Amino acid sequence: MSSYLYIRTPIRILIAILTALILILRLLAWSKQASPKKLKRFEHIYPLYSKLEDDDLVTLQDVLPYAADVVTRQMTYKTLEEYNKTNLFPKEYYTTVMAAESKLGNWVEDHAELNTFPDEIEYIKRVTSYVDSEVHVVYYEVFRYRIAEPHHAAKHGWMLGVVGPYSEESLPYDDTQNVYSRIGFLSVPDEEARLVHESIFCNDISKPTDKN
Repeated sequence: MSSYLYIRTPIRILIAILTALILILRLLAWSKQASPKKLKRFEHIYPLYSKLEDDDLVTLQDVLPYAADVVTRQMTYKTLEEYNKTNLFPKEYYTTVMAAESKLGNWVEDHAELNTFPDEIEYIKRVTSYVDSEVHVVYYEVFRYRIAEPHHAAKHGWMLGVVGPYSEESLPYDDTQNVYSRIGFLSVPDEEARLVHESIFCNDISKPTDKN
């Protein structure tokens, strides 16, 4: 019995070492492709990622703080998606508005000129548009955001951010939605969404200043 335990213990240690090495290699490969801001967001959700990678028990309560945080919400869902555990994502954060809010904030933080997460993001409204005819309907989620002093963008005050287009078939965290924001401009939501819509579906309209 003792010899059996002696053999079994090194095997467990070896498995743990191999698992750790695989995790490190995956992180290194991902880090080469990710921006510094994305790496910083990943650091926030690393405890959750580690539990998923180790196949530990993950509960809704484990996921909730990361889903509630607008900074990590989008990455949290995408991480759960990789492990086929999106059923653990809280339903109250599985909406287009919640997904779009996080995507907008992450876009602003990754933006070369802004390079910081907004201090405030407020949802304004959904704007509906038509493609070709009134049969094909798409919509955009419109927010306003601002960055506080001493950041140089504070002088712009509130700025609009448009996320979309969405369709009836869209899922909240689909990768097909883009973020648009004209830095330093503040028009009315319907007009901003119209400009975005025309830039996507009409070739003869000049595109908004910023797109991701």
